[in-house]
Amino acid sequence: MPISYAYDGEAIYGHSLDGLKLRMMRENPDVCFQIDSVDGVNNWRSVIAWGRYEELTGPDAMRGLKMLMDRFATLLGLDPNAPPPPHGANAGGNGAEMPADAFVYRIVLKEKTGRFERT
Repeated sequence: MPISYAYDGEAIYGHSLDGLKLRMMRENPDVCFQIDSVDGVNNWRSVIAWGRYEELTGPDAMRGLKMLMDRFATLLGLDPNAPPPPHGANAGGNGAEMPADAFVYRIVLKEKTGRFERT
């Protein structure tokens, strides 16, 4: 299932509302993660990584959410170091507000492999 993610060199971080994706990873925490980048039929990269799903809470969840927000800010051309706009009481000190049924998780990577083609 597609996800938005951030990578810190050891783990993939993601977030999701409670649903099928989270139920599947909770029941089977040994997961596979694939990333593809295709610029053309002869110009592509693909990585497959295996790891273990962990649901995060407290400071670990806030750290993961901050990594995700920083990545998206960079992709949108925003300054990830700019102070966030004020939010509600669930802001966690960094402006990150999450719905009650949303979860932050990480996949701690154990193995990865990749292939590419460039012409």
